[in-house]
Amino acid sequence: VTILFVMISGQITARNRQRRFLAHVSHELRTPVTKIKLFAETLRNERSVSAEKETEYLDEILHSSDYMSNLIENSLNLVRSEENRLQVNRRKTELNTWLVDFEERIRKDLTRSGFSLNSILQKDLPDVEIDRELLETAIRNLVENAVIYTEKDKEVELEVKVIDDKLLRFSVCDRNLEIAGNERKKIFRKFYRIDRNESEAIAGAGLGLSIVKEIVRSHRGKVWCAPREGGGNCFHIEIAVK
Repeated sequence: VTILFVMISGQITARNRQRRFLAHVSHELRTPVTKIKLFAETLRNERSVSAEKETEYLDEILHSSDYMSNLIENSLNLVRSEENRLQVNRRKTELNTWLVDFEERIRKDLTRSGFSLNSILQKDLPDVEIDRELLETAIRNLVENAVIYTEKDKEVELEVKVIDDKLLRFSVCDRNLEIAGNERKKIFRKFYRIDRNESEAIAGAGLGLSIVKEIVRSHRGKVWCAPREGGGNCFHIEIAVK
């Protein structure tokens, strides 16, 4: 009887978790889908739209599309990690070459969101074996997190350096309100979000940081959040160079 009870309880918990997951993702997809539909219909129906407005609408469509793409990728990675199917394809990577291209893509995304990027990339970084796609997802999630929660001083800092010839550290820093000490571990839980203001809705499904944690764990590394000097937060990822 006890074993049967445990099995049934486990199934109920799994179903509730699945319902919660689907509800979160469905809710977060509604806003970008609505925006894309609205701006697309406006461009189709209003022939007198100025060139400036047309560019604004197209930027909104691209931004919403990027958000949806990121949400879907995070959802898939979450399912894979829970089923132990998150595949890590490590390849020898010339970090400086990869980062120059990646940095430019992040800069363009941030510009569309009204942010600027301050990048500090160490020269002559070593070649390392990493899964570039997964690490890009992790860093993008940290950048997206900064964009979602930052209201003023819209600049994101990306720093990449080697520590003591042993550890490769990626840091994404913002000027958002400092995260309290008791919240810094909780934010990496699935669906967890900090309530800054109960009267103000904050976008995001609460998946991004939990995915970062899983990706970093798959690289046998660690991720943490720390206060930034002068105000704000820094999210650090560390993985072994060799």
